[in-house]
Amino acid sequence: MPMEQVAGQVPLGEKLWFIPSPAKSDKCLIIAHGGKLHGDGTFKTEMTIKFATKENTSLKTSSVDALHGSFKSEEIGEGGTCINYSLAKFIGHPEKMDYVGLLKLMKGKITSGTDCPNVVTIRNRSFISGNSKVVHLKEVQDLVKAHDSSIKTLLVNACRGESDSVLGLMKATVFGV
Repeated sequence: MPMEQVAGQVPLGEKLWFIPSPAKSDKCLIIAHGGKLHGDGTFKTEMTIKFATKENTSLKTSSVDALHGSFKSEEIGEGGTCINYSLAKFIGHPEKMDYVGLLKLMKGKITSGTDCPNVVTIRNRSFISGNSKVVHLKEVQDLVKAHDSSIKTLLVNACRGESDSVLGLMKATVFGV
């Protein structure tokens, strides 16, 4: 069953949801399961990309932690070379956070006087029915930039370990492993 949408939530293509910050921000937080799959390759960045975890490591976190997270492990500036990580849906699992709860957290950040980035998540997790989407980081960058050219930084809250297959990444999406 689809999760309840929130005011301002818009689809970016068929694979992403964009939830705007309650206050204008030039940052966008990607909350996703992630991994480096054979053949993912690299791309030239068109904005700054900051990661919440080091390359080849897993990230055990929640949507709450992601919104309050630190993105100091690696920064790739505009024009740099970045691994084109595969990303899959995380919101809704494992802590059952939904879009309504996420927006509430975002508004709480604004109330507390701290910066609140826009958020982008991957849509659709129905692995069993074949609707799961794997999105590459470059595709997220391109869709976010096309949607809002004022966004200058992507904050990536996803694992960066190697996964042996799309199936392995999808299992993480479904079962949270």
